[in-house]
Amino acid sequence: RNKTFIKKSSAPNRDSQEYRDQLREKFIARAKHYIGVPYAQRFHEPGTEAYNSPIFLDCCGLVRQVMRDLEEDFGFSIGRWNQAYQYDTLPVDLEFENMKPGDLVFYSATYYDSKKKRQLHDMVHVEIFLGDETGEATVGSRWFKGRVQVFDSYKFTSTNYYNIKHHFKSIDTWLRGVCRSHCPEHPWRDDRKNQWVPNNSIFAEQQAQTEYQEVKENVCFVGKGNNRNLVKDCLVARGWCVLPSNFNFDNSYKLKWVQTPGEVDFYSHNQDLQLVNHLPNASKALCSKKALAKSCKQVKVPLSFDLKDKSDLRSFLEEFKERICIYKPECSNMGRGIQVINNVPEFKQEVPKKGIVQKYIENPLLIEGCKFDIRMFALVAQSSPFIVLKHPLCYGRKCLNKYDLGDSNLLTHLTNAAQQKKHPEYPHRKEETIISETTLQENIGQKEFEHLKFQAFETFKSVFLNRKNEITKRKGCFELIGMDVLVDSNLEHHLLEMNINPALFTDTSTQTVLFPKLIDDTVQVVTALQKGSQNYLEGTLYELLYIDN
Repeated sequence: RNKTFIKKSSAPNRDSQEYRDQLREKFIARAKHYIGVPYAQRFHEPGTEAYNSPIFLDCCGLVRQVMRDLEEDFGFSIGRWNQAYQYDTLPVDLEFENMKPGDLVFYSATYYDSKKKRQLHDMVHVEIFLGDETGEATVGSRWFKGRVQVFDSYKFTSTNYYNIKHHFKSIDTWLRGVCRSHCPEHPWRDDRKNQWVPNNSIFAEQQAQTEYQEVKENVCFVGKGNNRNLVKDCLVARGWCVLPSNFNFDNSYKLKWVQTPGEVDFYSHNQDLQLVNHLPNASKALCSKKALAKSCKQVKVPLSFDLKDKSDLRSFLEEFKERICIYKPECSNMGRGIQVINNVPEFKQEVPKKGIVQKYIENPLLIEGCKFDIRMFALVAQSSPFIVLKHPLCYGRKCLNKYDLGDSNLLTHLTNAAQQKKHPEYPHRKEETIISETTLQENIGQKEFEHLKFQAFETFKSVFLNRKNEITKRKGCFELIGMDVLVDSNLEHHLLEMNINPALFTDTSTQTVLFPKLIDDTVQVVTALQKGSQNYLEGTLYELLYIDN
């Protein structure tokens, strides 16, 4: 009969919410450690790097490997079976809205190939839920010829099975040290001899005893996406050796540059010797739409309401009298899910359960009759203590459609490049969508433009100071932040959004000139700071914005 494999004595207090929360974070971090590991050897050509990988992990194999890595912390050794077994050991079903990072998404489906053996419960796949910026992100091993990676959404279409149904399961049962079948049909008998896991560790003690992989000087890892080649070329020009893009699981790097914090294994990150381009929670604590909404009453940010906050929701329903507003999903980027609401009273009749409602700036300053905003850059170069810098280079992002407040076409209102690329005339007008700093000065006035930039950075500093106590301080981490600033017809600025993964694509001549200098200056500053240099700004355009006393 299957048993619960828990240490008999000296076990941690699994009834402690703090312990379970820490273990949940550790589970997620360990899963991210395996990003880049191939699905299976048989799907790759002999002699290739993927074929010769020292480890392979399919979907349930990733979950099993992570659980076995952490078996002393969980207090049991998970069984050897597949996703159907893992499903049976987690009895708590969840609604999607109640999912927490670390919970599991199971997939039941029917195979197209009728000869293929049917899985118990028709359970064909499993991934680990992250949420992240999209609100639907997962980490998992999804494709035969793929690797462990972070996916923007748990939803996908398969060529191997159909009629996919998602099952959301809490891992709280495992976090409490219990791993046994809760399915009356499948007892999952276990013949293992070693039922007790020795030396159960307390989270903080295990953290202190981490054995780090040897760090190699001038070796860096640059993740896929967001113009990887731009960052790679900058580092190569500085004499760095760049690991292959599928070596995210290799922790010998001196510097790691990836799109999201979810791709960083912070538990294996050596704070004294390694640099990573994200703080663990800057996206949520500083740059999220919710964080900006909490700062709107103190700084120059459009009036915003967090619909999940009951007080904010009440204020929006009772006090917001504007005729137009803009709705933004809680976790999204590139303009996805944004709606311009032209009938606020009607919108109030059926308000979404979550997301941000923001006052729409109806009188934007226009260039050639089109709406635009300004992308500016700040750098949290260090967090212990905090050193925050501002970069003088910036550019404008312009809509291709003429501005018309009554136009329901999002391309008239959203300057995001990802949105403007949908314009039918974008291929031969893309240069118009990105405005150089010189053109901005000509349209706004040089003195007025410099004053706007100064004020916008002061607003960013105010937001940062308002939120800095929420940011996890960690050595060896930095954060390059993109700021979107709208200018109205009165030459007043409005900080619309901030993000931790600003687009670095060189689609236009302006971006081709600007981004290499921005990245080179960033690398120069953070490497100089890690070496303890007091002249970390030397040779760069960065200027000091804030430093802890």
